[in-house]
Amino acid sequence: PLPLFRGSNGGYHMLLQQLPNWTITWHYITEEYDAGNILVQQSFSLQTPYGLADLARPAFEAVLSTVGKAIE
Repeated sequence: PLPLFRGSNGGYHMLLQQLPNWTITWHYITEEYDAGNILVQQSFSLQTPYGLADLARPAFEAVLSTVGKAIE
């Protein structure tokens, strides 16, 4: 979740560390990386150990369930 895992490689670090709690964050884009105001966040958990394929569906579902709120 932002601002904890700011940057383009945050997801990779979380995957390598097998962190069970993930967050989808929609935010405004600014000149500074991952620094815009947060619009919506939604967390989800994964059973460890997990791989990239295990992450895909819950992440996609979190994106779909929050995109409307982010646009509003």
